[in-house]
Amino acid sequence: MKKIHTYLLVIAMLIVSCDTVNDTPITPIEKELQLPQSAVEAVKSKYPDYQELKFNILVPEKLWLIDFFTIANKNSTIVDFKGQFVADEKISGSIKKVPSEIKNYIYSKYQNSVLISVAEVIKDKVIDGYKVIVLQENNARKTLRFNAVSEFIQEENKPGLALLAVYLTNTDQVATNVSVPDFVKKFIKTNAITNAGLAVYVYVDNSVRVIATNRAVGSREIVTTEITFDEKGVVTELISPIEKEISYEPFKKEVLPSEIATYLEVNLPTAQIEYGLKELTYDRTQSYDVFVKVDDKTSYLLYFNGGSKKYLKSIKNSKIDATELPEKITTYLNINYIGWNLVNAEAFFSSNFENNLNEKTSVARYTVEFTIDKNTKQVVVFANDGTVQYQYKR
Repeated sequence: MKKIHTYLLVIAMLIVSCDTVNDTPITPIEKELQLPQSAVEAVKSKYPDYQELKFNILVPEKLWLIDFFTIANKNSTIVDFKGQFVADEKISGSIKKVPSEIKNYIYSKYQNSVLISVAEVIKDKVIDGYKVIVLQENNARKTLRFNAVSEFIQEENKPGLALLAVYLTNTDQVATNVSVPDFVKKFIKTNAITNAGLAVYVYVDNSVRVIATNRAVGSREIVTTEITFDEKGVVTELISPIEKEISYEPFKKEVLPSEIATYLEVNLPTAQIEYGLKELTYDRTQSYDVFVKVDDKTSYLLYFNGGSKKYLKSIKNSKIDATELPEKITTYLNINYIGWNLVNAEAFFSSNFENNLNEKTSVARYTVEFTIDKNTKQVVVFANDGTVQYQYKR
């Protein structure tokens, strides 16, 4: 993974609830290496059960890669200087390389497609083939099957089944869970699956899919096993997902793909690029993410398709004054921060603006920065209904 600058910060095993306020201002070692508290609080709010938070700087003062664990996943998340989630991937599976023959086949056969996931099909405890899911440009998904030597077999066209129920448990508690089918409990016991979280999906035809998730102590790998049963409890498939190959590459405006440059020239002619990021999965660009500043009040985070470079969606940030804040927000500030003085407020609109980039849909969130005294700036982030998501001192 290419990085413009790297600085690793580790916060081990800090588990906090989303309504906990960190009142300790950040004291940077160097200004460009400042720990972005907006990014820290954004992650803590969205993933209150996070563990082992690690930061890598992708673009100094602009963009951070954050790796951490939750109970069921390893997360690879990109957060920018405004506390926006630019990318957010949940990863699990064995750390292995996907056979190059599979990737080559897909990239030659399916133009402008993205490889979503690869899993090993297990039979009699050995690899019997691969199950591969591809996302096409029209957002249609294809499931492809390959044999044990990575040769294409067929495209799978099974219709999706409606879900009847989901049960979350673990290998210690499953035996006493009356909702989980007995044949699932028997399989877990017979195959000595231990120390694992279990997600049990029951479908309308009474077939069952079980995902067992386990992370060994000290390991950087979360291993998952998926077992599918028919309505009689017979195992119809057992697969072991391979961890998704993800990397990120910052890029400068000078190397912006021509299709994206043209889009910006036509739709946002005054825009100045603050950062650009390529998201890559399995050695292929999945998306281009570009943050642009239009003027002193408006900026956009735009996403483009990695294959075709076509526009996908945007997040619009608009600076607003105190009179434009919802009454619930001003009431909260007046009660909790008597005498607050507004420094900056922004409304974040998250939607697909393909037809009109200036279209205003419902606000996703508000960020309010203010002072109580001359020395400390306080930031509070509100959901669109006025409830507090997180807050911190700057």
